[in-house]
Amino acid sequence: MPVVELSLSRLQNLVGKKANKKQILDSLPFLGLDIESLDGNIVRVEYSPNRPDYSTDFGIALGLQGILGISKGMLKLDVKKQGNYEKALDNLLKAKSIYQEINTIKNLDSHACIGVDVIVGYPSETEEEFIETYEFLKNQDVSYLHVFTYSERENTRAIDLKPAVPFKERSNRSKLLRELSDQKKAQFYKKSIGASRPLLVENNKNGILFGYTDNYIKVKINAESCIENTIQMVNILDFRAEYMLGKIEAAG
Repeated sequence: MPVVELSLSRLQNLVGKKANKKQILDSLPFLGLDIESLDGNIVRVEYSPNRPDYSTDFGIALGLQGILGISKGMLKLDVKKQGNYEKALDNLLKAKSIYQEINTIKNLDSHACIGVDVIVGYPSETEEEFIETYEFLKNQDVSYLHVFTYSERENTRAIDLKPAVPFKERSNRSKLLRELSDQKKAQFYKKSIGASRPLLVENNKNGILFGYTDNYIKVKINAESCIENTIQMVNILDFRAEYMLGKIEAAG
């Protein structure tokens, strides 16, 4: 079951001042959410894959508002007065779509490598929105992130959007996402230890061969250079930061 990490103080703000943290914790099971761990202000909960709206704190907050009687019925939005809610709902629908796509791929092939392109520091991106993006990606079963730091381009609509995110803040956010990408990639690579995969042997560096498996894992092998540009079955042995160590399986 997927797990989402939540900040209780942020969840309390989203639910409303009428709810305290104890009420929130006591009410989570009534939404079908199992509390996996609680560490100070951080709670990790398991949610059903059939409820991707619970992959974000905003979706859980809506459910809690109903359970606690704070807000009942369908969510009503006045775009002129409640622009932040309209934006949050749009983000929720996008998150639901991304989650469903990831889930579909993993159901077809649990070893599939999934990379996600992320633009960080887009005009008007708040710190809260960045944290929400970070936490969402952290809790998704993706293999790595391809992080782009937003930069202004002439003759684009975005160049006129305000407020602009300071360059230093863009850089800091980009750094955090790249570090998260490294963690995701390491987790994905380590899951392959002991597996046998087809490897396209690509290049020779000082007598050492490197290549990529059919699910995009970089593997280093010791072998004859004559096997460059061929596909070999390899057994993946160990993790080495930027690549895995592998050994060509004996024929037959």
